[in-house]
Amino acid sequence: MNLPDVQQDMRPNCPRHLHRVGVQNVSVPLSIQSGVNGKDAYEVKAKVDIFTDLEKDVKGVSMSRFVRCLDRWRHTNLNNNSIKEMLEAVIKDIGIICNCAYAKFNFDISIVKESPETWQKFPEFYNCTFEGRLGSFGYHFFQIVKVPYASYCPCSAELSEYALKNDNVKGFPHAQRSLATVTVQTIPPRNVWLENVIWDVEKAVVNIPYPIIKRKDEQFLAIRAAKYPMFVEDAAREIADKLDRNDRICDWLLKCEHFESIHTHEAVCILSKGVPGGLSPDYFLV
Repeated sequence: MNLPDVQQDMRPNCPRHLHRVGVQNVSVPLSIQSGVNGKDAYEVKAKVDIFTDLEKDVKGVSMSRFVRCLDRWRHTNLNNNSIKEMLEAVIKDIGIICNCAYAKFNFDISIVKESPETWQKFPEFYNCTFEGRLGSFGYHFFQIVKVPYASYCPCSAELSEYALKNDNVKGFPHAQRSLATVTVQTIPPRNVWLENVIWDVEKAVVNIPYPIIKRKDEQFLAIRAAKYPMFVEDAAREIADKLDRNDRICDWLLKCEHFESIHTHEAVCILSKGVPGGLSPDYFLV
């Protein structure tokens, strides 16, 4: 039976070019390539968004086409190349009514963390995203990681020390959980593992949380915190320096957030590498 195709056979009442049309928050199991200890892949549950643009004289597209196309890549390790191939297939499947395609895959990966003094091991999960864009501008691939860390206020530390020296009153610097969101772009055939970006951030900020700690670990972390207090500006600069030293990364965008413990607001710093026409801090202001 030849059923009517309402989306493509009918014309819109208000013809306008649409920038993005598609599906969002599609849950799907996927394999993500990994760089940890020779491990081949993570098996993850991902949330996937897929979009194309749409010509002004076309009423709509069949949304199931996006999911059917995703299904063809469901058993393939997700990476730079497979996402490009999938986007090429999306444009081909949708037809001449679109010119570009976008896909975003959000998932968590786990890395076993070991406490610094007693070597307690337990997995920690990091939220990550792969994003691909394909069109007349070429193919762009981005990797995004969210890395939690700890920050200790230099101002509060200085005031506590001043109070002890001058008034013989003991105070404690305030501390807060913090988060670095890092977007990196690489140019094939160069690649960077998600784990390497996470480790670069953790090395830069020094003070990081652990899933399991004992008293000996806690003492070690307290001493280390006193050595490396950081404003949000300090953290952003240290991370930026680490990212610049990674010659596999051609562009990056960074957002640091300190969830203040004595304020009712967050402290935020945003910066980019500054590549002309590249990733822009405006991305976080949308």
